[in-house]
Amino acid sequence: MKFFAAKSDEEEGHGRTVVKPAPGAPIGIQKVYLMNKLASRVDLWLIIGGIVLFAWAKNWEGNTIYSITFNVLSLFQAANQYSLLNTVQYLLQTVLIPFYAKLSDIWGRTEVFALSLFFYIISGVVYACAQRFSDFAGAQVLYALGISGAHCMGHVVIADLTSKVNRALFQSFYDVPAIINIFVAPIAGQHFLNTNWRWVYSMIPFCIGGTAIILMAGMLHVEYKMRKSGKLAQVRSALEAENPEKRSIAENVKWWIKELDVIGSLLLVGALCMLLLPLVLAETDFGGWNSPTTIGLLVAGAVSLVLFGVYEWKFVEVPLIPVGRWETFTPMAGVLCVSVISVIAAIPFGYFQMYLQIVKQWDVIKATHVDRSYDAVYLVSQVVAGFLMKHFKVYRPIILIGIALFMLGMGLMIPARFPGASDVFLVATQVIAGWGAGWVYVPTLVAVQSAVPHNGKHNRTTMVCCESSIQIHSFY
Repeated sequence: MKFFAAKSDEEEGHGRTVVKPAPGAPIGIQKVYLMNKLASRVDLWLIIGGIVLFAWAKNWEGNTIYSITFNVLSLFQAANQYSLLNTVQYLLQTVLIPFYAKLSDIWGRTEVFALSLFFYIISGVVYACAQRFSDFAGAQVLYALGISGAHCMGHVVIADLTSKVNRALFQSFYDVPAIINIFVAPIAGQHFLNTNWRWVYSMIPFCIGGTAIILMAGMLHVEYKMRKSGKLAQVRSALEAENPEKRSIAENVKWWIKELDVIGSLLLVGALCMLLLPLVLAETDFGGWNSPTTIGLLVAGAVSLVLFGVYEWKFVEVPLIPVGRWETFTPMAGVLCVSVISVIAAIPFGYFQMYLQIVKQWDVIKATHVDRSYDAVYLVSQVVAGFLMKHFKVYRPIILIGIALFMLGMGLMIPARFPGASDVFLVATQVIAGWGAGWVYVPTLVAVQSAVPHNGKHNRTTMVCCESSIQIHSFY
């Protein structure tokens, strides 16, 4: 299905080129067009500002929870399930992020964000009231349902409402508030752990719900303008005229399965579960790497992954990952670039802070600050990259310099760990690698978004978002 009309149908809206959807495009795509045409500058700043504030709250609760989760699981006599919980959560996010993105094209950005917000807030209530590990695990599933949609919708809405020139800058603002959370959130988590750990999870409804009010106010006000202008009713009438016959329940189910690529999603999550779970459970639950269970899961996972690729390429009408239907290799190159950076950066994460505390004999606070210096510099460099892209209107040189800096920083980490290496040298390697990674991420994200039409933009955005999550938590 062709979602957008020809270039001749492009229009201007608040300095952005707005492409008119083709007749028959889903209501979600039509509403994005109307949002760009009807939203005032106040609406845009409410939405963008609300997204940044919401991103801060999301990162705050994530860092705070991360700092105490192991201790909380110990209270439930389930500390050995820590890695399993994380693996299951990120497996769910890997499938849910593109699922939510496709649903937003069919249903609408506001509706999908509201749905994910519901699951997000409910998860905080279940977490705080958990009396046993099973309750905690159930809350983790609800949490994955909520944070997946909230995370991907933030990036997608920014891409919807910004021009190519300004997009990098606004995308970098999305994560910048996390800088303060990196260093302050663990202190807050430790305080609540010493008083009442349930308050950490109780913050989710208040922080997430409270900060989402601004974002939802902006989006709902634009939705109100769509209805008041009568243009949304015209769109709905046009779509109903194209399909005058009502579908039966079975036909509706079949349509949703096709549009959301449910079979492809199940093949993908099955392949990832069977490939990644043995990495966590092979030694503890599956009887070692040579056990029939481990080998069977790995083989079945590889077969499922091949089936997923063939199914997406040859059989599905609306693929989850339409690789063969892109006009340029840029989207896949961008995803592969971010994936490789994530893999290389993730490898030392599992032992670096332990190395600092045991080998260097540093205290917890100093070790944590140096360990997270990579993340802090990574976020700052994204903003600098955004300003450079806005000023010079180029992205390739920034990505190439970022890759060179990242390779230099990671390479220097080897001599930085030699006996006698100075602390300044060690910190410098973190800074160089983090700066390089930040200069790769945002320009790559914008390049991927700009290389595809609007209906593919959500797919490429969510692929970049979830690809790094898979890599990081596979190697952690």
